[in-house]
Amino acid sequence: MLVDTNVISELARARPNAGVVSWFARQGRIHLSVVTLEELTFGVARAKGGVHVRLAKWLDALLAARPPILDVTPAIARASGELRAAREAPTAAASASTRRPGSSFPTAPSAPPTQPGYGASAGRR
Repeated sequence: MLVDTNVISELARARPNAGVVSWFARQGRIHLSVVTLEELTFGVARAKGGVHVRLAKWLDALLAARPPILDVTPAIARASGELRAAREAPTAAASASTRRPGSSFPTAPSAPPTQPGYGASAGRR
């Protein structure tokens, strides 16, 4: 699963969205793009003080889990767009009521765990 910056960065929040945490916990393995890595690095670099320290540790831990980091080629971009459209099409109407305004990611009412992981099998390669 190719995970976008807005999804993976939600896990770095002090109180991440429970829906994102729940979804992420169900993923077997994630992939990041080089664009996402740049955006995460930018966010950490511009943070100040204690937030910078916390985010830097979070990013280091994420990268230590060694998620595959993909170059975004035209073929990958097209495949990703087609897969995303196919995944959203059957459930778009059913899940519209659980989405945050302006977001394509469903939310859930459960409380987030205190220590989000990096997917059930993130350590396996």
